[in-house]
Amino acid sequence: MYGAEALKPKTSTVLFEVSNTMFDMVCADRLSSGLSCLALGDINMVLLDLGLPDSTGLSDQEQ
Repeated sequence: MYGAEALKPKTSTVLFEVSNTMFDMVCADRLSSGLSCLALGDINMVLLDLGLPDSTGLSDQEQ
């Protein structure tokens, strides 16, 4: 386990503590994978890592 998958338990805990809501999380190791997940719909929030291997930084947030 590495990257976002490794942080998933802590991220879930923090999100619950600030919102009192449980979230189902989907992690992607590349921007292209994340965009594919978004295309499927039913995504309410995105935590974007600007350092993903196929990311070019802030310009990717517009996608």
